[in-house]
Amino acid sequence: MNDIYSANDAKARYNDEVFELRAHHLLCAVCAAAGAKRPPCGTDVTDAIRKAIASHPFMQLKLTADIDLVRSHYLDIDSNCHSRLPDNFFSRRADYVNRAKDLELLCRLDIRPNTIHPAIDVVRLLFLKVESLKGICYQDFETSSEWPECEYARTDHYKQTREKGGPRCYSMDVCWDLGEELAGCGPYSLLPIRTKEEVRKAKLESCRRIEQAERLFIRPHHLMCLMCHYGLGDIENPLNVDNLHEVLVKMRDNPDIPVTLSEGCCMICDPCPAYDPEKHLCHWIYTRDQLKDLRVLQKLGLKPGDTLKARELLDMLTEKIKTTGEICGPDVSVPESYIWAPCSSSVTGRYEKALNKGIFNK
Repeated sequence: MNDIYSANDAKARYNDEVFELRAHHLLCAVCAAAGAKRPPCGTDVTDAIRKAIASHPFMQLKLTADIDLVRSHYLDIDSNCHSRLPDNFFSRRADYVNRAKDLELLCRLDIRPNTIHPAIDVVRLLFLKVESLKGICYQDFETSSEWPECEYARTDHYKQTREKGGPRCYSMDVCWDLGEELAGCGPYSLLPIRTKEEVRKAKLESCRRIEQAERLFIRPHHLMCLMCHYGLGDIENPLNVDNLHEVLVKMRDNPDIPVTLSEGCCMICDPCPAYDPEKHLCHWIYTRDQLKDLRVLQKLGLKPGDTLKARELLDMLTEKIKTTGEICGPDVSVPESYIWAPCSSSVTGRYEKALNKGIFNK
């Protein structure tokens, strides 16, 4: 397998919609971002990976490992005929140290070698599941010279980067407060992050649009979020990281305003640090949220693009969906998964409180 990927190669692969890299080179890219000057794979490789992910966080990554090597038959290896061996078999076999790193990382990510996943999911999964380079790039037991270590292995730039970010990187409130100050921390060593100025400007502009709007565009599962926000009981205080408050007030004060159900990001998302306004995508658990959109639509007997008056829509919601557990709770999610995890609000009872209170005065 090739060990060097140039920036031009990266561009070509991205245009083909798949970026291939050896699995452990993802770790090399993090270490390079943290200051490793001489990554074993070369700066051409790490620069290409970093540039590609930062520019196209939703591109498809193919994390490779040379698992086809084991298909070579031992009789061909140990005989002189070598009839069924690939021409580069012996050089590939000699790369066992890096092959082990590839497979160790893929094991921790629970990803099958040579499969394709969105870069943003892979990077977030990496920092959630892999605590350090121990067991991948170095061992806590003595190894022979046949298993050389990377010169940066025990300095563990990766672990330092992960700890520098810590839980802060997974809090929307913190991301909104700190913005670009989190660059280089945890997943934001590879992924882009919206600046403080950008999200504050987006908040002001989007609130103005909602105030002036004659029609609202809401993704279906955000109707559930509106109810949870209302059930929290803090209806008078807007949130920085989204426009739930503003949309809820608009609907409550204008019960006949048309609401179009839009599958995907909506008017509520604009100031969120996880929202990518250029690509109109969420940098968070966007596949799970799309499923929740469709679940809500199915429960309501509606389809994407349908438009109803606000009161009619929320009355239908409260009549047909009695608990968050039906849409985003642990029983319809995968608690141990990053991609399909349940919503943390699904067990708070806030939605049910909102049902009892009612949003409109009848």
